[in-house]
Amino acid sequence: MINLITNDLKDKRLKYLLLASIGVAAANIKEKTIHSALRIQESSSRFQTLVFHDHEYFKTLKNINILIIDKISMVSAALFSFISNMFSIIQQ
Repeated sequence: MINLITNDLKDKRLKYLLLASIGVAAANIKEKTIHSALRIQESSSRFQTLVFHDHEYFKTLKNINILIIDKISMVSAALFSFISNMFSIIQQ
């Protein structure tokens, strides 16, 4: 299913980021986990990202049109909200 989606996005020339919630799923799709790709760390029940400290990577993420997360059911509401807020800032 993921191959169908990503092939369609490539055909439409849309930039996407394909991530997985856990390491096994990331290995299966040959991509990175949410935490490693978005440089997210959790401390004291809060999330932080290093994305805003890397200007080149920030620009790369700014060009993303679509975010695909494999095994989304494994993502907590708090992490999903953090990612949403992070991309809201990036896309401004």
